[in-house]
Amino acid sequence: MLFKIDVSRRALDVEQAKSDLAKAKAAYAQAQAGLAQAKANLIKSSTNIKLAEKNANRYSNLMDGAISKQEQDQVFATRDQSHAEHEQLQAAIQQAEATIKQQQALVEAATSNLHLAELNMHRAAVVAPADGTLSNFDLRPGNYVQVGQAVAALLDRKQLYVVGYFEETKLDRIHIGDEATVQLMGDRQKIKGHVQGIASGIEDRERSSSSKLLANVNPTFSWVRLAQRVPVKIVLDEAPKNELAFVSGRTATVHIIEK
Repeated sequence: MLFKIDVSRRALDVEQAKSDLAKAKAAYAQAQAGLAQAKANLIKSSTNIKLAEKNANRYSNLMDGAISKQEQDQVFATRDQSHAEHEQLQAAIQQAEATIKQQQALVEAATSNLHLAELNMHRAAVVAPADGTLSNFDLRPGNYVQVGQAVAALLDRKQLYVVGYFEETKLDRIHIGDEATVQLMGDRQKIKGHVQGIASGIEDRERSSSSKLLANVNPTFSWVRLAQRVPVKIVLDEAPKNELAFVSGRTATVHIIEK
């Protein structure tokens, strides 16, 4: 473990996320209950409509003068009111279904927030991804670290390699797997290695980008051309005698043995 972030705030974030999730689930359950009640009311309304239609048909078949005009109008008004209430209940069901979808989305969002809070809590302990040596590690207790801020460089001692810059005129003599020797400047040891890869591209200095995404080529040309340098990665097959002296960025001489 490299360092540990203060978990007090992370723990509060987890508790807040759990509370928000519980509230969202309660609202979702309430919305489901509202939908069930709306459907029950709709069934009851259908029964009332059938009864109102039956009464309206019965009164319509009666001869004139059998009932008063007021009673007849009241029966028809009850029928029309039953239809209106039925339409309102259908709209209420649609509204309840929309509310359920909205509450379900809120539950999913609250669940994601809880997972994120738990992940941040778990990552409060920053662990090195590999064994190696730290460089430029200046953190002290009480320092603040922002998300995405680089705090140190980790040098993996199990994957040591050297990059040699060879002239393009020599690339036809270099092949993947060729044996190589590496000698650090100021060190007498020659370390064995092999070619792992050759860079597939380098920067074109005669060309620059333009705002119109078109090639902007320098119209002047120097007749004296120097061979371009291409990076070649050399992986070490043996560990150096003094691993601490194998500092990233040091100068080395690389010899590739032709087959």
